Amino acid sequence: MRTKEQIYAEMAPLHAELEAIETREKREAHSKILGKCYRYRNSYGADRGEWWMYLRVTGGDGYWPTVFTFQETADNEIIIKTKESYVGIHHGEANGYYEISRKEFDRQWKRMQTKIAKMQPVVK
Repeated sequence: MRTKEQIYAEMAPLHAELEAIETREKREAHSKILGKCYRYRNSYGADRGEWWMYLRVTGGDGYWPTVFTFQETADNEIIIKTKESYVGIHHGEANGYYEISRKEFDRQWKRMQTKIAKMQPVVK
C-alpha cells in the first residue's frame, strides 16, 4: 500500500499542469474583456440602500482580472481601488455586471473627481 506522502508526490506534477492550463484559459478570457467598463449595483444588504460601483478591466495576467473601481456607498463613503483582483465579471449581466461605454465610465469618474475636489474636512 502506498503512503499518503507517495500519493501527494505523484499528484503534485498533475496539479501543477492543471493549474498552468487553468491560468492560460483565464488569461485568454481576460484578454476578451481587457479595457471594458462595467457598473454593478452594490449594497450593504438588509435594505440599507444601493449604489453603483463602476469598474474598468485594466489587466489580466493572474487568475482573476485586475480592475480599477470606484463607488460612493449609501453611507456617502467614497471607495477607490486602483488595482484589485476581481471575481465575477466574466458572467456579465447574469452576475449583475452591466457593460457600459468607456465614455459613460469616464463621465462617472469625472463626476467623482469633481465631488472629491469640492470636499472639505469637517471639524467639530
